[in-house]
Amino acid sequence: MGMLGKDVFDMRRPNTNVKVLFGKNKYWIEHNHDGIDYCRILLEILEMDLTEFSNTIEHLETIIDTKSREEAIDAFCDACMAFTDLPIYNRYLHRRDPDLLRYICIGEAREAFIDWVLEDEGIRKFLNFLKQAREDILMVKRQYSFFLEKLESDQISEKKKGQRKLPLAEQILRHNLDALISGRSLGEDPEVDAPLVKVQYMVYKPMPPKDREKDSLLYIDMDVKRGGDGEAPGDMFDPQYDSEIVEKMYFDRIADFVYVEFIKGMQNGYILKRCKNCKKWFLQMPGASFSYCDRIAPGEEEKTCRDIGAVANFQAKVQNNEIWKVHQRAYKKYYARVLKKNMAKADFEVWAREAEALRDEALEEYEYSGPEEREQIVITLTKELNKL
Repeated sequence: MGMLGKDVFDMRRPNTNVKVLFGKNKYWIEHNHDGIDYCRILLEILEMDLTEFSNTIEHLETIIDTKSREEAIDAFCDACMAFTDLPIYNRYLHRRDPDLLRYICIGEAREAFIDWVLEDEGIRKFLNFLKQAREDILMVKRQYSFFLEKLESDQISEKKKGQRKLPLAEQILRHNLDALISGRSLGEDPEVDAPLVKVQYMVYKPMPPKDREKDSLLYIDMDVKRGGDGEAPGDMFDPQYDSEIVEKMYFDRIADFVYVEFIKGMQNGYILKRCKNCKKWFLQMPGASFSYCDRIAPGEEEKTCRDIGAVANFQAKVQNNEIWKVHQRAYKKYYARVLKKNMAKADFEVWAREAEALRDEALEEYEYSGPEEREQIVITLTKELNKL
């Protein structure tokens, strides 16, 4: 059934053909109402270990080629579970207990099912799809890693006060990477072209979590929702669940989807970076500027990589700048007075605020001064901090 050239019912689509609704800040896959941040699937792929997946599809191929009847059902079930674990598909396909299939396939039904696995052309197509998915993931891991690492190669670890953060488009041009995003899906193989996607538009309203267990045709009783106190529930006007005009696209390959997700993500300020501590990829949200992820750091129980990075950056900043050294010496001296009860905590807090203002003013002068002027700035700041 169609309306104005658009498909209304698409129930005949295979599971490998994925419908995605791209919104302003998030996107939605198939019937899953959980909004996904841009570049989130790419992050999953970059951190993905393909060993088990490769072993699974190679085992199924061997079983089909050798016509091994004893292992046919197990190999097929394992491949189906591997498929539902793939990025994108794991957002809307649910794992099913493979033992259930083994229990119900007995006698003649079992033999017929084995014949289907070993002989049906559809199984061979499914296997080829899995092999293509593996090649797509390997290409994405290789090429997108190169692109992202090149993009970040000369970026400063910490943006200075008042310094403008370069837009991603300017960063791409500065690194001569613009050709990579326009013709080859960030791939080196001429066969990997940017996808020719068809776009449709629709108005979409994600269903709030508390309504997902109810009928899909929502009826909102304002008196019940407000609870009689005149206040609307928190998620009624949550932007995550507001209606918006979205772009509807369909994808048959992981490489095509990731290309669109990544480019749309960069258009909206999303980017992936490699943590300088644990070396894993993490998603940096629009407007943020971090060099460390917020995972628990290796060898730590509570501290995150970002916690460790903040300390390391601060220590490096103090070590390499005389203004910071002067400020930290004074700070430790006055804080020691508080610990010894020789100075009230309230007085220390007043001193700390004034000292911070003097430090920032000195830092600005120091950055644009010559050697002799810098020496005098340090002497002046030392006197001012110690007479407060």
